Amino acid sequence: MATSKIDICNSALSKIGVEKIASFAQTSKASVLCNLQYDKIRRKVLREHLWNFAVKRASLAKLVAVPLFGYGAAFQLPADNLLPIEVDIDDDWEEEGQTILINSSTCQLKYIYDVTDVSLFDVVFEEVLAYMLAAELAYPLKQSTGLSESMAVKADLALRNGRFYDAKIGRTSKTRKLQADVWLDARVTGLDAD
Repeated sequence: MATSKIDICNSALSKIGVEKIASFAQTSKASVLCNLQYDKIRRKVLREHLWNFAVKRASLAKLVAVPLFGYGAAFQLPADNLLPIEVDIDDDWEEEGQTILINSSTCQLKYIYDVTDVSLFDVVFEEVLAYMLAAELAYPLKQSTGLSESMAVKADLALRNGRFYDAKIGRTSKTRKLQADVWLDARVTGLDAD
């Protein structure tokens, strides 16, 4: 497993045949691009799946201002929120800006948070991140659209595998049913199109 952001960047660079970097402070094109792209791609990969290692829960602070219409209360999202997953009640809710709108006096949220500590990353997540980073870096560093596309395909495959393995761990029956319903709907819709 990687021990630093540099390790993950070097994994991406090795996938496209570029010399490794020692730090983001270097002036090489690879170092500068890794520094620019790493956090953006990391957040993107975190939002791509409900990664078990990136799930967090919080009791949200109710805001004084109420929504103009549709909901009775607004709650402040956590600063590290990347993707709300569910709230503690079955009522309708909506994400709007940095708030959750809901008809409730309290709000507890389950969400994907902005994990920056590499030691917490799942090994499959690391691989997806490295491939997505490689896809982003391939063209500016190697001037190869084909290599970029190849890395994107490998990133997609790694993500599908990651979803499969990660789904085996710690999902509630409610989440599994939702995932099964989405899969079944997609299959039925696909069959109707034939």
